[in-house]
Amino acid sequence: SEVSVLQENASPRKFRQQRQGILLFFPDIPWTFVTLMCLEEKRWRKKSRLTREEENCGKRKRLVYWKANRRLRAREDGCRVYTLIFNGSPRRAGDTSALIQVFCREIRGQVEQIDAYRSTLSPCVDCRRCAGGGGCVINDGMQEIYEKVEKAQVLVLASPLYFSTLTGPLLALCSRFQALYMARRNQGSGWEQTKGGLVLLTGGGSTKDPSCAFRTSRIILREMGAGEIRQVASIGTDHLPAGEDEEALRQAVAAAREFNTLFA
Repeated sequence: SEVSVLQENASPRKFRQQRQGILLFFPDIPWTFVTLMCLEEKRWRKKSRLTREEENCGKRKRLVYWKANRRLRAREDGCRVYTLIFNGSPRRAGDTSALIQVFCREIRGQVEQIDAYRSTLSPCVDCRRCAGGGGCVINDGMQEIYEKVEKAQVLVLASPLYFSTLTGPLLALCSRFQALYMARRNQGSGWEQTKGGLVLLTGGGSTKDPSCAFRTSRIILREMGAGEIRQVASIGTDHLPAGEDEEALRQAVAAAREFNTLFA
């Protein structure tokens, strides 16, 4: 019967003591009902114990993650590599951003990104004041970028291909590096080419050859002081997105690891 099954399941001494205690204070309650109450409490205690074990397991996992993250941050803080990325893509989550994210996940140290499409910097107006040795006279925040370029160990130009070359806003921003070119040409005070450089290009449609954009990018990076320049291109993104282009992703990761070794 149901009662015999309950009695069989309720064999532990602790359970019998609980049942006797309830009957002592409430003698009019049916014995079967008391048994059900005790069994329900037993199940609740077992469930609570499992819940506590799960919570403790979650706490241990969070602690392990926190310690690993702390070690990673300590390693990155100890690494003095500073990477400056010039992003020429108008899309925040496009193919160019996919390559940038993969590179940033692998590179160590501090990473800063300058978005050409959302920048308020003016392009070069060919005033030729920098030819006299005074640097660029346009006061719009570009002086801070000059300082960041001088500080950086790794410089990255990332852009989709528009008519097989870099996007207009990125070229407009990079035109301000004319002041660096004039300083190196006229006064010999340009920076040594000791930095690392990386070109990340994406293209779809009829774009097949990124060599023109690579040549332009290499000229710009060398004027900023880059000597070791690597290039990655994901072509045909309308058929295969850059985030799924295994070869381009592999090259971006390899470039980051190489810079970690060179400038750690």
